[in-house]
Amino acid sequence: VEGQLPAQEDWIDVTNGGQYYVVNNLMTWRASGDDYHRIVLGDDKTFTREYAVEHIDGVMDFDIEVDVSPLGEQPVWLKHTLPMASTEVWLNDRALIEGLDYSIDLPTITITNKEWIDHNSETQSVRVLIHGFQSEWLDNLKPEGPHYVKHGTLSFNHRYDLRDDKVMRCVVGGRVIRREELGFAENSGDVGAPSEIAEGTPYSLYPVYTPLRGVVIPELPVEQDVDRAIDQEVANYLSVRLPQTDPGYPPVIPGKYNVYSPFINRILHDFINGLWLVSEDRITDDNLELITQRYHYLLDRDPARWDLDFGFVAVHPHIYTEVITVSAREYSILERLSQLYLKGNVDLTHFLQIGQRT
Repeated sequence: VEGQLPAQEDWIDVTNGGQYYVVNNLMTWRASGDDYHRIVLGDDKTFTREYAVEHIDGVMDFDIEVDVSPLGEQPVWLKHTLPMASTEVWLNDRALIEGLDYSIDLPTITITNKEWIDHNSETQSVRVLIHGFQSEWLDNLKPEGPHYVKHGTLSFNHRYDLRDDKVMRCVVGGRVIRREELGFAENSGDVGAPSEIAEGTPYSLYPVYTPLRGVVIPELPVEQDVDRAIDQEVANYLSVRLPQTDPGYPPVIPGKYNVYSPFINRILHDFINGLWLVSEDRITDDNLELITQRYHYLLDRDPARWDLDFGFVAVHPHIYTEVITVSAREYSILERLSQLYLKGNVDLTHFLQIGQRT
């Protein structure tokens, strides 16, 4: 695709192959010419870039771009298509949770958070930090969550999880908090989560890849896999021997955590701007399938389809704070689309009203 790096499946790993040589820590490719893109990935640097993002067409998304120009030359920005070990996304200086506040479909990041939107600004400040590079063994470094603060603690899930031997990044309610400051259900002596963290606050725990070159044996990935397997066995045993005590009542939360549906928001945008003129003719489900085909790329990016606990999360039909007026016919179509494609998880009732648009 013009303007972006080759797709992930088109890359070939030539590490320790004969396509290059290294002398005095300087790597030189043996082959030359423009037939191939060549890239060297390492874990000793962090990519960071800040974007001013608008919610154009009802969707707040942007493409990650990287400078691929030789050192000292004019920047050449291409869309980034290589998955990395860890990606952090911050919205208006708030840490976001992947699979709740945003999704990644390289090169595109789609923001679905509604809690930290600055509604007084046309653009939102989004900062991206990327660490390390992807490999088969790094697939195990997946974040835990999103989970939710219950009964004043984290990890209230009727399972004994081991974390003492792990380096972790803890994102709780838009903040990155040191693990020592948080109360986990496994640690009965803790006082619980900090008092300013409300019941129902979403959190996620990210394993951090820490390169240890020159410190440990070369088979570090293998040893880490063995360590994870041991942790799993011990956790299974302790979950039975040290069961969590259920207080006997559900968590009392002050309100749900708010995200929005890019799929519904984009269609609503087209209704309002006359890009989809709804007729009074009967529309079957098959007709809707054809009419909405151009929006289907947003379905996998929609939190209404994700594995979330909707007792703690509310999915709104749009990104705005005000109630938006739609016709009865438009409302009916949005309601059907929510049932057909979004499992009925989008709450239309408090954010749309039926009437005549001015």
